[in-house]
Amino acid sequence: MNYMSEDLKRDLQAAAQREQRLRIKIALIKAISEFKKSLAGNTISIHSQQYATVALRVGVARRVLGSSLNITTELVSIDKDTVVMKATVGIGGRFLSTGY
Repeated sequence: MNYMSEDLKRDLQAAAQREQRLRIKIALIKAISEFKKSLAGNTISIHSQQYATVALRVGVARRVLGSSLNITTELVSIDKDTVVMKATVGIGGRFLSTGY
């Protein structure tokens, strides 16, 4: 028999979703902190600006977030001068961001 009311089930589901969002936020804060620590001597200069390579960024994210990190890439366009890629990022099965 199921003795749990529908209201209690909804409340438990909402609490579980809040907990998952909080875990993701904590993981992102840790990833950002680790990324900032890893920048020293690991940037490249492009047009007089210092940038972290994609390899460094993904490496830190993967080290901190492990297999919960999901990055999907897609070729958007290509011609003789330019390649445009689209990256979609998620953590723990939740969509976070898309970038080009």
